Amino acid sequence: MSDLHRTRKILDSLLPPATDAIKHVSPQALPSVYLQLLDAVYGSVEDGDELLAKFMGTLQNNEEKPSDYLNRLQVALSAVVRRGGIAESERNRCLLKQFCRGCWNDGLIADLQLEWKTNAPPSFAELVFLIRTGEDRQASKHNRMKKHLGLHKPSPAVPKFRAAAQQLAAYSCATPEEEVTDTDILKKQLNEIQAQVAVMQTATPRESTPSSESSSTITCTLKRLLHDSSTQQASERTVQFRANSKQ
Repeated sequence: MSDLHRTRKILDSLLPPATDAIKHVSPQALPSVYLQLLDAVYGSVEDGDELLAKFMGTLQNNEEKPSDYLNRLQVALSAVVRRGGIAESERNRCLLKQFCRGCWNDGLIADLQLEWKTNAPPSFAELVFLIRTGEDRQASKHNRMKKHLGLHKPSPAVPKFRAAAQQLAAYSCATPEEEVTDTDILKKQLNEIQAQVAVMQTATPRESTPSSESSSTITCTLKRLLHDSSTQQASERTVQFRANSKQ
C-alpha cells in the first residue's frame, strides 16, 4: 500500500473533532505526520521516564493468569518505547525482567527457567507461547492430582448415631425461645436410641458387641445433654420469674 493510500485510509477513519485537528495538514503529507499530530493531541502527555516508572510498578493482580499479566506488560512497555523511555533493542530484555519480578507464580518461572534467559531474552511471541504452555501443563497436572486423590468426591456420610449426637448437641445451644421445643426433640431422640439399644441387647443377650457398647455411650451422652438442657431451662425460668416479680 502506498503512502498516499495509507493517508487516505487515516482520513477516512477519523470523525470530528479529530478531523478538525488535521484540517491544516496537506492531503499529500506522509502518514507519519498525521499520526504524530494525532498523538500530540490525544496521546498521553507523560514522558518516557514516567511511563517507565509506572511500568516497573506494574505487578500481577489477584487471580490474573500469567499470560494475561504478560499481555498487560507488553501494552505498557509499548507506550514506554514510543515515548523514548527505553530503546527498542532493550524491549525484550526489559519485558522478561519485569515479568519475572512481578509474576507471583514462582513455580512457572522456575519450570521455564525464565530468569536464566535474560541475557538472550526471547521475543514477545516466543515468551507468551512458553508461558501459555506452562500454564496448560500446570492446570493438567492439578486436574490429575484432584482426580487421583479423589478431592472432587463428596465427603462420606456421617454415621447415624454420630449425626444424632451432633444434632442434639446443637439443640442444647439453642436460643431461649426454642428451649421447650428442643427439650421435646431431645426426649424423642433419646427414646429412639434407647429403643435401638434394647433391640440389639435382645438380639445378643449374652455378648457385648462393639455396636451395643457405642450405643450405650451415646445413650449416656444423650441423657446428659437432656439433663443439662432441663437444668438450663429451670434456671432461666427462675431468673425470668424474679424479674417479673420485681416489675
